Amino acid sequence: MTLMEIFTIFLSIHWSLISIYALLGWTSFLLYKVKQEGKRATHVELIIVSKASQSVKHSLLDCIKYHLMEFGCHTTINIVIDEGCDLEAAIKRLVKTKMACRLIIVPKTFRCKAIAKGRAIEYFIRHYVEQKKWYAFIDDDNKVMSDDFLYEIPHYERKGYVCANGILKPRMGRSKITFIADHLRWLDDLSLFRFGTGLLGFAINGIHGELLLCKGHILKEVSFNRYTITEDFAFARELVKKGYQFWQSKTVISILSPHSFIDFIKQRNRWYKGLEKDVITAEWKTLSFAGIRIVTWKLSIFGSWLLFPLWFFIELPIFIKFFCLFGALHYYSAYTIGIMNLKEKWIHKWFFFLLIPWYSILEAIPPHYKAKQKGFIVIEK
Repeated sequence: MTLMEIFTIFLSIHWSLISIYALLGWTSFLLYKVKQEGKRATHVELIIVSKASQSVKHSLLDCIKYHLMEFGCHTTINIVIDEGCDLEAAIKRLVKTKMACRLIIVPKTFRCKAIAKGRAIEYFIRHYVEQKKWYAFIDDDNKVMSDDFLYEIPHYERKGYVCANGILKPRMGRSKITFIADHLRWLDDLSLFRFGTGLLGFAINGIHGELLLCKGHILKEVSFNRYTITEDFAFARELVKKGYQFWQSKTVISILSPHSFIDFIKQRNRWYKGLEKDVITAEWKTLSFAGIRIVTWKLSIFGSWLLFPLWFFIELPIFIKFFCLFGALHYYSAYTIGIMNLKEKWIHKWFFFLLIPWYSILEAIPPHYKAKQKGFIVIEK
């Protein structure tokens, strides 16, 4: 078998798998409907978890002010930071007159298996979580765009559901390129994540830390006390093992796109390294669904536009080409929507359409990036 024949088989399998995932995802987009009640849940608290370093100052303070204004009348807002962090004094000044706000400082003496964000959440669980309440965890650059999740809780709680996730939608940072590329996360949430968290009711593709909504007694039972740099996926993995059910909220969470190419790659590289380790100990549904996705991500560099010229030399049956095109359209649609959402005049947008191959390559690089820093990497926000 020649090298070109091997490459042809690889491309057929690789893009067919992507198309299968896209097909499952967009079928879920059409079939899954979120249910709500007429009354809003009142036994809910919001938790903003942050390393509170100087590099996230603007985003964190903006996040606190935004949620105090939008949710301060509905629920308690907890801010969880580490003792001695850069912004400890600034946050104390900001929240000292806010009745709806509670500042929680994780002492340096606190010891557990979890690290970084997971350690802060574990401290909160041990000292502040109540069995019957619901808790909504968000990151320091997030903006929860509606209170739909508060109307969903009464319905799903009555049916025995214990955890939910929202839908991520990027907002512009300092890089237009990463903003466009980040729209793949939005389309993935509407499709691939909806298949697991929504249609099946089991988070076999994991969950996000952005609006991680969970019942108190589940947080105490499962906890975050495990060593991982992808604590949200590891938490979902354990819930799936125990058979707990999820739903996907219709609530949209605005997330800040990375400010630079290198931050984009570092962020995705941390996800890849964490997922690669955490998926190994998952039960078979998560291992197969998420595991195959992680492998295709690793190998996507060989199927990306980086090797596009080789496509002219391969021969594939027409039906395989059309099926593979369905998976490719998932990516092209995400990037096209990202370009459409740029606040630019149409005459200036044509250049970004020419860069569509670059967004795909940017997504394929992180699994192969060799980070100098080990563990949990905090990017600038």
